[in-house]
Amino acid sequence: MANPQPDEFTKVSNELLDALCKTRISGEARQVLDVIFRKTYGFNKVKDAISFSQFGVLTGMPKPTCLRGIKKLETMNIIVVNREKYITEYSIQKDYELWNLLSKKITLSKGLDVIKNDNRTLSKKIMAIDNNDNEFVIKNDNNKRKKERKKFIQKKL
Repeated sequence: MANPQPDEFTKVSNELLDALCKTRISGEARQVLDVIFRKTYGFNKVKDAISFSQFGVLTGMPKPTCLRGIKKLETMNIIVVNREKYITEYSIQKDYELWNLLSKKITLSKGLDVIKNDNRTLSKKIMAIDNNDNEFVIKNDNNKRKKERKKFIQKKL
């Protein structure tokens, strides 16, 4: 039976936790982020060298999945990765205004998706743009692009 004691905790600022609550992070990336929080702030450090085997043991995920989570967090600029010759150190990007947030997706009827974002380019699938609300309406058009690609190839031949 687990018996956590109140004197063992990781001290994180409420402002940073509030920013994390508003941030959409995939499951594997969130588990990796929790490990970085534990190994840095949990031991009163700003940064720490964490091996892939430590990520694997603490998350219970295979190393390639941990690596994918690290890449996602690094791309989102939530963590800072300092790669030296043989040592890689991880730290949390405390300035949450620098984070590159994932878009929030709301599925509507008839296959249309509304993606809310901060005026970032989303994909080549953009069908209509409403700049007043920063909403992009996107429709899956894979078949249309395949047909256009075939036409383009036939023209080249």
